Amino acid sequence: MILGKIAKDESRIRITEEVRCGKCSRKVPGGITTSKRIHGTEEFYKMLKRFKASYLCGTCRDAERVSKSASKAADVTPANRH
Repeated sequence: MILGKIAKDESRIRITEEVRCGKCSRKVPGGITTSKRIHGTEEFYKMLKRFKASYLCGTCRDAERVSKSASKAADVTPANRH
């Protein structure tokens, strides 16, 4: 995952931060990449906190998308059209 904006020629840092799904608590593989310029700043830690609080693993994200699209489809039934 890339956290923050990284310019094309900017040096990067790979962080091994434990990230868990916000719904099922499954550990997410991989690390976080960020720029050297933003790493260690207060802004970085705020972004990291928000990211960790709202992150969903692929399984939970897909389940949420399917349930949202199913509810939208139910709202557009012929009886509901005007």
